[in-house]
Amino acid sequence: MAKTTPADWEKAKALFEAGKSLSEINAETGIDRATVSKRAKKDGWEKGIYQQLILDGSRVKAEISTLSSTVLNVVEKEIEERTKHIQFFTNAAIKNVQESMSLQCVDQSEFKARADTILKGKETVLGKETGNVINNTNAQQINHTQLLKDIAACLPD
Repeated sequence: MAKTTPADWEKAKALFEAGKSLSEINAETGIDRATVSKRAKKDGWEKGIYQQLILDGSRVKAEISTLSSTVLNVVEKEIEERTKHIQFFTNAAIKNVQESMSLQCVDQSEFKARADTILKGKETVLGKETGNVINNTNAQQINHTQLLKDIAACLPD
């Protein structure tokens, strides 16, 4: 067998996290089942963490396929707009964390103020429930609310 590439491992991990069996992963990647199992344990892969996302995506695709073209255009525009907001708040949260961990680390009160502003803006634009759904839909996505609180708690007073 040829050497396993990083792309092979990325695919194996994605399949594992999508809930595929070791046999299915072997069939798609050519990586031995035992080797995948060892790597998954070593690297802390989570079996099936994308199953809910896959189910939700399937349900949404099925629902969208029943819409008229006019309604579909409106829905797609709204999805695009909300996606932009999600990306903005995700990037803002990540930037705040990166800045707080840089050599020019902000003090705790400044960090908390930034985090509160980001979270309030996210809730204002997306709604509390929408924000929670976004954080819970993809287990791989950082739960920014908790991350910001954890980092803020670790900063010196």
